[in-house]
Amino acid sequence: KYVFNHWVTPETEAALLAKEIKRRRYQRIAFINSEHEGIIAVFNAIRDKFKQEGLWDKVVLEEFYLADTTDCRTFLTKARAAQPDVMMVLLLSSGISTFAKQALESGIMAEIAGMELFEDEHVVQAANGALYGKWYVNSDEFDPEFIDLYRQRYKEFPGWASANAYDAVTLLAIGARKFGKNSEQIAKFLKELSDYKGAAGRYSATGDNRFTIPAAVKIIEKDGFKKIG
Repeated sequence: KYVFNHWVTPETEAALLAKEIKRRRYQRIAFINSEHEGIIAVFNAIRDKFKQEGLWDKVVLEEFYLADTTDCRTFLTKARAAQPDVMMVLLLSSGISTFAKQALESGIMAEIAGMELFEDEHVVQAANGALYGKWYVNSDEFDPEFIDLYRQRYKEFPGWASANAYDAVTLLAIGARKFGKNSEQIAKFLKELSDYKGAAGRYSATGDNRFTIPAAVKIIEKDGFKKIG
């Protein structure tokens, strides 16, 4: 009742991912995933959407590993045999950079793509160039003014959850100013939010304690992250 999720929904990400998979005409898809609650939720949404769109029969490899796994060579050996066109990487941050480097070393020709955790300067730096040119799905671009202010203060691009955290605190502050300590009224305010413009873009409440934060397809470049779809 009082718990809200300020994040692009897994269903929104899954729908855009399915569209991009079709656009790129991949015929063989592999998934490597972390056993982590958030990642499992995203994977389940992807699986459901792929089944709806007739894409699930294109999945030739699907593996889950412990969240702290950083050695991906077992998966890469299986991927070499499965011959995917693309390897979807749904790992935690430390696993992403390691996977990218090990995949490059393995010589596997499959493309690498991912989801929201690709959008992290520290992950990209740790990959030593192995993530340049890779595409991923995440929430849409942050508000330009927020990005500028963040860079001025912290001297780096905003992290993948920074705009969400900023908006979440801001919305709670607005609710508190309007309704004081009245939790019922603050929750009602959040449930009925409409056409709000924040650091994470413009969005409304969904009615189930989530928000219509838009998603986008982006690519990792040497000078940052670029929206491509």
